[in-house]
Amino acid sequence: MVKKIILSAFDVAALVMLIICAVYGWTIAGLILLALVAVQYVAQTFVFVSSVGAIGLLSPLFAVIFGFGIAFPLFIVGMGLGVSECFMILGAILAGFSVAYTFSSLVRR
Repeated sequence: MVKKIILSAFDVAALVMLIICAVYGWTIAGLILLALVAVQYVAQTFVFVSSVGAIGLLSPLFAVIFGFGIAFPLFIVGMGLGVSECFMILGAILAGFSVAYTFSSLVRR
């Protein structure tokens, strides 16, 4: 249980740092953190889908629809951000999903 709490704390820290990297334009640090968050999100999604079944695939589907269909046009056109900043914010959204996976596994017990 302590391991999952520490994991979720790291996810929240990654979420905050990705937003800070996007705001200040720290591209290299943000993309490295994005890669770490993406790998961790894929691993958490695999574990979540294996435990709850196919309904767990709604989260990646929502991430793709929300990220590329809604957030990217809004951030690029509406806010004038670059593509790398949009990916960092999408990584922050994925880190939020990963925190939700970790918390849901704590509650299911």
